[in-house]
Amino acid sequence: MLRPIPHSFTMPGPAQQEHSSAPLRQVKWMQFGILSPDEIKQMSVTDGGICYPETMEAGRPKIGGLMDPRQGVIDRFARCQTCAGNMTECPGHFGHIDLAKPVFHVGFLTHIVKILRCFCFYCSKMLVDMNNPKLKEIIVKTELNPRKRMQHVYDLCKAKNICEGGDIMDQQFDAALANPDEQRDPKKEPWWMWEVSTKDQKARIGAVCRVETYE
Repeated sequence: MLRPIPHSFTMPGPAQQEHSSAPLRQVKWMQFGILSPDEIKQMSVTDGGICYPETMEAGRPKIGGLMDPRQGVIDRFARCQTCAGNMTECPGHFGHIDLAKPVFHVGFLTHIVKILRCFCFYCSKMLVDMNNPKLKEIIVKTELNPRKRMQHVYDLCKAKNICEGGDIMDQQFDAALANPDEQRDPKKEPWWMWEVSTKDQKARIGAVCRVETYE
């Protein structure tokens, strides 16, 4: 004989949670992001991080190993050392590994490269001037679509190797080379130009990666 399905049921768990008394509000927008290193360490249950490649020690999960018992349980007869729940009750907890050196986030690498290619390698200015009519048109048409805006700006910048102020920098560079003995004020000299002294000659190196020497 089939038993009728109840209209309401209670999920099993260590303790029943009460409903919040906070007033209901309408969600206007949401933003997704990634956790910072400090936030990851603060939320991690493994103090000091995972330090050992071993998983087991003396037949039990090793503290500080890849199967640290503070992250959850894998045995039906064991209890989680963080929430004291069993395999059914414990939702699992994450730890962290301290890396020896910073690494690129593989999920954002392509996006980061696109952004960097929109800026001048030498002066860090945007390759397209902000008063460019094409750029203004892109900003207006893609106001509510940042992904589309990024692609259009990238398409506008990818054909350029130097920012639109690079011509002025070239003129200053050529003027300095034409008058090497002219008295210069170091405070007013562009940051992208400096002198390198050697025994026999001086080399003036510009940010456009062009090197010329003179006696």
